[in-house]
Amino acid sequence: MEAFLRLFSFVCLLARNKEIGVLEKEPAIEIQYVPTTVTVETHTMGSSLYEYLRIKVHPDITSRDWSKIIIRGHHSRSFPSRVMPIEKQIQCFPGDDYVQHFASIVSTYLLLHGRDSSIVSYILPTPAQKIDPLINSNLKNLGALDVAILGYVQGLSQFTNKDWEGGGTSDNEIFRWLKQTLPNGSHVAFIGCRVSFWGGIAGNVVRALQILCGMKCVLYIGKLRSLHGEDTPNTKNVLQRALEAEGHEQQPADSRGRGVVQYGIHYTLSSVLQETKVWLKEQQGQFDWVDLEIGHMDIASLEGQIQFCYLHIVSDNLATKYVHDLLNEREQQVLQDRKQIVEPIQNVLRRFLEEYDLERRGR
Repeated sequence: MEAFLRLFSFVCLLARNKEIGVLEKEPAIEIQYVPTTVTVETHTMGSSLYEYLRIKVHPDITSRDWSKIIIRGHHSRSFPSRVMPIEKQIQCFPGDDYVQHFASIVSTYLLLHGRDSSIVSYILPTPAQKIDPLINSNLKNLGALDVAILGYVQGLSQFTNKDWEGGGTSDNEIFRWLKQTLPNGSHVAFIGCRVSFWGGIAGNVVRALQILCGMKCVLYIGKLRSLHGEDTPNTKNVLQRALEAEGHEQQPADSRGRGVVQYGIHYTLSSVLQETKVWLKEQQGQFDWVDLEIGHMDIASLEGQIQFCYLHIVSDNLATKYVHDLLNEREQQVLQDRKQIVEPIQNVLRRFLEEYDLERRGR
């Protein structure tokens, strides 16, 4: 049991003594910040940056000129933005990284289309504004929970091909879940979210689950980008590379000479627009993969003294240009490749839950 948990719980971390509490309300300090702006020449996406921005930028930005554009964190599914005669305010789910990322998207889009990018600024949400929408969400209806499985849960057909709960139309119906009880009485939930687990939002989801549900272990199935040029996105080999276990023994190699479990170090950024060519050159040789969530979820698990484990799919490569990247993740070929590489994740997850059940029953 111990050996297997070491294999799956790649960064299963015990925490320092620190209590989690709901943050008190505090007055907003409306400081406007200047976002990061990149170009085709400086960013690792190169010419693909045009299409990436086109599918991300708010339609009102492309259709008319504004004297000022402000990005702020505010949760409202009914009114995503406010329009004034000459000023545009865009609202996105409150998280520092998410707000910064959206601001960078808008400013970079304007720059690449010969428009004034200096009109864009962003206002960060307060700590209370970031945690309150999650604490007040429908997670409170989930009940007691031992293990939460987050992220790419829609791809786990072995576990989630059933009727889901939650997910209404009101503002607080952010989550949907499929809950099951192990033979030992432990509660496990596969949890989907209407908003992106972007950056610090992912850490706050972990905190909210512990506050509301008493969660003891969180497993995150996510996507990341490789800093190694030979890692083809969405392939079995890359999945095996992503199943790294820091500090643990190398597993037997597969038929093509790649280890089932390999070593590696993550770098967590606020935005993919920070992945410039200069940044890549500085990090190669020190880091293996980059993502937006792992660091924040790790910190939250340390604060709450809970277990945190992750399994990842490498969905893009910063060092080498491949056919599939962030622009075409919904193409049929990508979806088919993902089905194949998710199978090992489901097998490992099934074994983990079986062992978790036996361990809690004292066997």
